[in-house]
Amino acid sequence: MPGTEFQRWRTILRIHHALVHLSNGHSVTDTAIRVWLVQPTSFIEAFTTVVGERQAARWPRSKPWIR
Repeated sequence: MPGTEFQRWRTILRIHHALVHLSNGHSVTDTAIRVWLVQPTSFIEAFTTVVGERQAARWPRSKPWIR
């Protein structure tokens, strides 16, 4: 199907940017809006498909190492 490779590449690029955004302490909702421009649920599904786990498993809300 034409465009499929581009769509996959674009999704992986967005997830890469999301990983950076999340690692800087931003919320899932803020990250979804910033890199996906859609509802957070769509972002969560794509993130889980590409990365293999939900972003909440990687970045819990409380970060005790940040002071």
